[in-house]
Amino acid sequence: MKSYFNLLDEPWIPCLDQNNQQVLFSLQDTLVKAETIRTVSATLPTTTAALHLLLLAYTLSIFPLENDEEWEGLYALGKFPEAAIRSYNETWRERFFLFDNNHPFFQDPKFGQREKDHRWLANGEKPKAKGVSSLLIHLSSGDNATLFDHSLDQEQKIYELNDIAQYLVMLQAYSLGGMTAASIGNDKYCKDAAFSRGILFLNRGENLFESLMLNLIVKEKNFYDQGKEDRPCWEMEDALALERGNPNGLRDLLTWQSRRILLIPFEQDERICVQQCFIAPGLGLVESFKNPFYRNVYKNQKGKINIQPMRFQVGRAIWRDSAAILESSNRSKNTDADQPITKSFFESLISLEMIQKTTFRSNLFGMCTQPGQKKVYFYKHENFDAPAIYLENQSLLEKLKQGLSWAEDGRSALFSATYQMASYKIDPTQDSEGGSQPNRESVMPLYDHISSEPLYWSQLETHFYQFMNQLPDSDEALSAWQEAIKKAARASLANSAELVGDDPAGLKARAKAEITLEYKLKQIFNPK
Repeated sequence: MKSYFNLLDEPWIPCLDQNNQQVLFSLQDTLVKAETIRTVSATLPTTTAALHLLLLAYTLSIFPLENDEEWEGLYALGKFPEAAIRSYNETWRERFFLFDNNHPFFQDPKFGQREKDHRWLANGEKPKAKGVSSLLIHLSSGDNATLFDHSLDQEQKIYELNDIAQYLVMLQAYSLGGMTAASIGNDKYCKDAAFSRGILFLNRGENLFESLMLNLIVKEKNFYDQGKEDRPCWEMEDALALERGNPNGLRDLLTWQSRRILLIPFEQDERICVQQCFIAPGLGLVESFKNPFYRNVYKNQKGKINIQPMRFQVGRAIWRDSAAILESSNRSKNTDADQPITKSFFESLISLEMIQKTTFRSNLFGMCTQPGQKKVYFYKHENFDAPAIYLENQSLLEKLKQGLSWAEDGRSALFSATYQMASYKIDPTQDSEGGSQPNRESVMPLYDHISSEPLYWSQLETHFYQFMNQLPDSDEALSAWQEAIKKAARASLANSAELVGDDPAGLKARAKAEITLEYKLKQIFNPK
């Protein structure tokens, strides 16, 4: 096959320019023009995230900085030196073709020819081609199904090369583990890709150059250094030659080949497209692997230490975990959690005064999934911004923690009041002589029907960010935040009360609930 579609030269990476207009750039131009690009922005959050990971691996390979002094010198330029980029590209140009007999980018050219393939393929059987859309089925399922093309479920879609290149990069970083429609025999069980289950934390700058620089970990600050030769997959002669479960370093991790894929091109209307591919399990990570780009918590469960990364959760906004996100990396060393390597690097840049930033700005990427299953509830890209002083001032962070604790206590108060409302609606005579409360099994269905907890949290979100931004300047922010919690709890209970009706049982239930809520709120804010 003739080598075709070199990713260094062809436009395929979706970016936003300084006018917020989307433009496709080649891999080379994305880096050469990084200071003029606001950000990378694909249709799917997971694709955007995967492209950031690829760009970071590419940048780390061209500029393998040893120490703070080298980082500071490159940062001061305000742009990536074009000569260094072009020199690197000339060395590795042949490894960036999407279609190539020897080294197709992010693919396995030996698909069906490896020793393990021969073991699975019986009696001269050939690998079976699979529709690329079948790999993306999980993108058209779950709560956000309307965001995606439902034709994926009915027919094999045809993909343009710039689109298939994006999906290829995304699949290697964000595929979920489990049984798959593999191309070779019974070789169908895949493990989770390296970035599929947790929240990816990447520092965000004013433009793409600064964003990449703020994540360009220097060797002396790289706590993930494995002491091995760390290279991206395209610099390896055969990234899939050895069965291994631990990346050799950051560049290996950022380009980890979790799936063996080989695209099958065909011509349509005088252009090359892709509809099918070969696929099989790639490199599976060991169970003890911990992603350094995650915030990892260690939990002892029956004598076994389990690593639990911070995840997006249904019904839980990320601001509720702000204190955990802002916890100092130095302080985290004395706790049961690791902060993301990117956040640790940002803290070091601040403490050494190598950058002048008053705001900690982070891109959070991920999927909300059913643990252990190939089920996606939603995809998320969230900007998290907070005053950088929280990273250095522990006493200020403790005040923020207290504010978040009040919000959780307010939710508990709302639950108690709403539960009591449901209980009295079911049996308004339970406080009479000889009466008794209905059992939980009979109350919870009505509670679930009338609960306004989502309203409570949504009303608090804007107030929380005001509280977090104003707290460094004045303790008056604490009082304003208390009032916001009370107001949100009362409004949420009133909303629930509308659903129990205005008959005698409903009115009594509402009165009981209001008394309970006010008592609980007083306990939170005026305990004496």
